[in-house]
Amino acid sequence: MSRKPYPAFPVAESLLAALGGGDAVLHGVWGGALGKTLADMEGRLARPLLVVASEPEEAEDIAADMAVFGMSGNVQVFPAWDILPS
Repeated sequence: MSRKPYPAFPVAESLLAALGGGDAVLHGVWGGALGKTLADMEGRLARPLLVVASEPEEAEDIAADMAVFGMSGNVQVFPAWDILPS
């Protein structure tokens, strides 16, 4: 059974139009809306996205939300800089 894609968020469309090939900072979008907006953008951009979260748990939540909304690329969550490999 295939899932229907979710419709695109207007904020993603506006942000993509404003980018025009440059860089942007997105703030004030939280929860599942952030994952949805990033997944929409990833599907339209021909380059990787870098998302910075303040806490490891927040990074995991964002990555999970992006997967729910059909993120087609790889989502990698890197450990905090102060965590050393054992």
